[in-house]
Amino acid sequence: VHAWFAAAPIGRDLRLKPIGDGLVSPMLGSTHSPAEFHLLDAGEGMAHVLPVLVGASLVARGSGHRVFAVEEPESHLHGDTQRALIRHLATLAAADDPPIILLETHSRALLLGLQLAVVERQLPPERSQVVWCEQDAKGVSSLCPVDVLPDGGLRGWPASALANETQMIRELLDKQDERFGAGG
Repeated sequence: VHAWFAAAPIGRDLRLKPIGDGLVSPMLGSTHSPAEFHLLDAGEGMAHVLPVLVGASLVARGSGHRVFAVEEPESHLHGDTQRALIRHLATLAAADDPPIILLETHSRALLLGLQLAVVERQLPPERSQVVWCEQDAKGVSSLCPVDVLPDGGLRGWPASALANETQMIRELLDKQDERFGAGG
């Protein structure tokens, strides 16, 4: 957990300041200065990610079959910080005796971070699995397994996945072309 906070893009020193009766207060500081501030003052995302990091570290330290499941671990995190989080989790998943890490997310940044971890050989593709959950017009949900390939590509990715995002990008490009002209 300390290493994650110390690494880029966070670059902070996590300090556990005793406040009495065996309790501690999480503080962030700098290795270059004695000044520190409470973790909550670093933004809501930092407060949300601390239990995710602690839980993942605890399950990674165990032995045997271990499962770590978390919903929206990226909650309130900047995109760069989401990438740092998925890189950390990929490192745990690539260990000799890895835990099973199950993330429920809507974050494109986490998915791209996973794909990058695979293509950069930080995480073997066989140690990753994406499952897209989709609900039809009748309200029936279905699961679509998606393989992460060694080149970071996705096999089995449904055409409807992230269709709104793709459509918005197309609309933006069309509007820019209309307003400013091609190449202008």
